[in-house]
Amino acid sequence: ELLVRPCLDLLYHGVEASEVANSHDEQVFIRSAIDNARVHDELVATLTADVKLDKGRPEYHRVSLKRASSLHDKLKYSYHATSTGVQRSSRVLSLRGADGLMMLPRGGQLGCGQDLAKAGQSYPVLLYQSSSC
Repeated sequence: ELLVRPCLDLLYHGVEASEVANSHDEQVFIRSAIDNARVHDELVATLTADVKLDKGRPEYHRVSLKRASSLHDKLKYSYHATSTGVQRSSRVLSLRGADGLMMLPRGGQLGCGQDLAKAGQSYPVLLYQSSSC
């Protein structure tokens, strides 16, 4: 398992100053850290209904996803995103059935100039799991 402290030492001070320098092979550690770095898979999905944008900040909005085949090419897919409901942190139920987080822009005049992310518009979604869709 990857430990945070040795990684921070490695990033800030280099191999010589970190605990890794005393290990059997710092290259093995570095390679393992890179291989074990986990990044969320991402896709672009189209909203199925309007979503009100937050005028104070950009938002990660919980959504459920459905995959649809292209009309012209059955090997190509598009994704449709539906909000899971109220997005407050106290609303744990909105996690139920969510496949990922749609990255929505800040709304209003100081943001994207719109108050709504409209049905039919597409935005990136960070998937909770690679196999979500």
